[in-house]
Amino acid sequence: MALSDCGVSTSPQGRELKEHGTPLFPAACYHDDLSRLEIPWHWHDELEAVMIEAGSALVCADGKSYPLQQGEGCFINSGVLHGIWSNGQTPCRLRSVVFHPRMKNNKGVRSLTPLTASLFCPSEAGSAFKA
Repeated sequence: MALSDCGVSTSPQGRELKEHGTPLFPAACYHDDLSRLEIPWHWHDELEAVMIEAGSALVCADGKSYPLQQGEGCFINSGVLHGIWSNGQTPCRLRSVVFHPRMKNNKGVRSLTPLTASLFCPSEAGSAFKA
């Protein structure tokens, strides 16, 4: 699965219109440069894991703001209105995985463990949010 820019477009109600992945594998990986294009307010049915690769960002979700620095990340639940903006003078880059809840089994996000490990920490499998 290749990384691509997210490029958010929404309905008038703020629902993201982009399909993430395919019906057989409903997940997609993104790499965004917030100095070039910020991620506006939106929501989607999928879960989302975000990690700041460089710089700092302000993640706003569910009425709260979360400043994140390089190496930090967060999970955004299904249906939560959120947006991400650069939070400083230096360029900010982030990586994210957006995946449908049906990929989550009763033991957690087990089916995505290799995917998240390789996306966030290619050299440290199993430590998805370790800087």
